Amino acid sequence: MHLKPIVHFFKRFLFILIPLSTLFSCSTPLQELTYMNNVVTDRNYEKDNFPDIYRIRPNDQLFIQVISDDPLNVAFLNLISPERSSIGGGNIELVTYLVDEDGKISYPQLGEIKVGELNVSEIRDILQTKVDNYLENA
Repeated sequence: MHLKPIVHFFKRFLFILIPLSTLFSCSTPLQELTYMNNVVTDRNYEKDNFPDIYRIRPNDQLFIQVISDDPLNVAFLNLISPERSSIGGGNIELVTYLVDEDGKISYPQLGEIKVGELNVSEIRDILQTKVDNYLENA
């Protein structure tokens, strides 16, 4: 059996087929592609508030970490120590605050805080005000 001519034929065939398939694989003209629907060009859009859209509900788990120039000054306000700034895979429940049925969390140093129906920015502002009672520049 002479396999060399057959192998040579398939190599030539693939050598021609691959560039042709690449050339014709994108059959839609660039002008007809729609990447973003209903976007007006030459217009500035305001920052998207994607993280703020969600409203906190009962049984949500909130990860809250107070950050400061000196992490040791705010360590007492965090559930995890500054040395362990990363969270292990299965232990997320140990470092989160559970929102109760009344929409509140119990933050040991700051007391009960109403977070239900608030978004992330609103909660951040409330927490910042409460933390400011303890620390400056937190």
